[in-house]
Amino acid sequence: MSKWIQFPQTVQERSLIKEEFQRKYNLPGVIGCIDCTHIAIVKPAEEEHAFYNRKGYHSLNVQMVCDHNLKIMNINAKFGGATHDSHIWSSSLVEPYMRHLHESGEHVWLLRDSGYPQRPWLMTPILNAPHGSREELYTTRHVQARTCIELLKTRWGCLLRDRVLHYHPNVASKITLACCVLHNISLHAHLPAPSDIPVTTVDDNDDSSTQTTQSTTTENRNELIRGRAMLNYLISRL
Repeated sequence: MSKWIQFPQTVQERSLIKEEFQRKYNLPGVIGCIDCTHIAIVKPAEEEHAFYNRKGYHSLNVQMVCDHNLKIMNINAKFGGATHDSHIWSSSLVEPYMRHLHESGEHVWLLRDSGYPQRPWLMTPILNAPHGSREELYTTRHVQARTCIELLKTRWGCLLRDRVLHYHPNVASKITLACCVLHNISLHAHLPAPSDIPVTTVDDNDDSSTQTTQSTTTENRNELIRGRAMLNYLISRL
């Protein structure tokens, strides 16, 4: 894990990723895409309620961050399927790191779906953007950039919804981590992705249809306002 899954720690590393996102998707300032996916597991004997997700089966809710090349830079596989994406994000080490970069004056951000709160360092799509507008252009490019988890599941079929992991949640978590490491090794070795890509829908990987639970504190309201201002700044650069 420490060798093959690393979040960019230097300005130079982040600059290289920004340049590639700009080149491939015409989105400035992006250093990664963050998403969650449900990895199906058998009904656990303990704390079963923590793993029963809103889609009606038991799972791990796994958060991943990938770069422009679909390389996984961070993974969190310790939460059950009942946990909302936004809670996993707020509990991760990446959230305070991105906050620190922003407060230090480095304007970089991650892309995420609308299941997460808008923040200056976390860009979400604009739902129902007017046709032909810059907001629609931004959202189209935003969606195109977020494909990491789909590719991961095509490489390792045991992570697909129909391939339930018959293991204790802790073991299932380790299997998921191993698949992520092997995924990055495959990219490093330039191995081609499988051609039989399964059809996925928004509901396969997305909690955006569930209302995000947010605190109403003044700090969170201010972060939301600053996040929307940063989003408008990003859109103005397209």
